[in-house]
Amino acid sequence: MKRIRQLLPFLLCFFLCACHTQPIRADQVLNALMAQCDDLPAGSVYRSGAEEGSEAYFSPSLLRALYGETAETAFSSVADYAIYLSAHSYPAELAVFVCHSASDTDPITALCLNRRDALQVALRGTSWERDIESIFIVSQGRFVVMGFAENSEALQKEALRLIG
Repeated sequence: MKRIRQLLPFLLCFFLCACHTQPIRADQVLNALMAQCDDLPAGSVYRSGAEEGSEAYFSPSLLRALYGETAETAFSSVADYAIYLSAHSYPAELAVFVCHSASDTDPITALCLNRRDALQVALRGTSWERDIESIFIVSQGRFVVMGFAENSEALQKEALRLIG
């Protein structure tokens, strides 16, 4: 019994340290999702923390163009993000948002729903119209992930695995 009491502080410290892990970042999720795509077209990746003027900078004007005029207000609940947009050929888009708290995800989910609606309108009547239904939006904890690519069903499953 005395030996257990001596080991208890060390065991407690070990288990507390083992349970503490670094939270997954938006760019890690995005990179994993992009790795799942065999033929992802060339495009741009935008990341939080990028300096203004850099290729990875997501400007307020681009935010409004993609997610609507009210996007900046909702975007204030985002702590971290990573967004891929295809530049040519096949339209593809992946967006990962990490909100400050799980209660902040509703406005970001609404932005993604608006973006999905805009994509559906833009793709209607094109050769990609059949892909409209493959746009997915998932929310888990502090994460909201939206995607649209050649294997959206597999991407959705992978997104849920990564953020779950």
